[in-house]
Amino acid sequence: MNNFELFTMMYFVFDAIYDELPEEKKNLPEDKWQDDLGMYLSEICPFTWKSCDSADPAYFIEFSEFMRGKQIGDDYGYSLVCEYLEKENYYHNVLETFRTYKQEDWIDACKRYISEPHKGDSVWQAEYEKKKKG
Repeated sequence: MNNFELFTMMYFVFDAIYDELPEEKKNLPEDKWQDDLGMYLSEICPFTWKSCDSADPAYFIEFSEFMRGKQIGDDYGYSLVCEYLEKENYYHNVLETFRTYKQEDWIDACKRYISEPHKGDSVWQAEYEKKKKG
């Protein structure tokens, strides 16, 4: 699993949690915008651009810097995502929200995700680089 795949899995978890929220929690008043998980999702979305990036590129840059020198362990990066969200996030309650997703479920989801072709895997990356060169 590489950094982009880990970042994408974090997005998938938040997206799944967001889908389960009642409608009144998705549409918070403007003065509480930083509590809106939907806003965070729109900024970290890894599918906005063709490249391996987030909708707001600063988020994936920060994540990549955070991951420098770190290894993804047996928990498929669950503890690293928690550490990242604790240190690097500008939104309230994002870490607590992420932790509602059980580590066992995370590991199962990661195994399924990396077992199928997807944006960011080595085959996709090779094709992307080939197209980029011409």
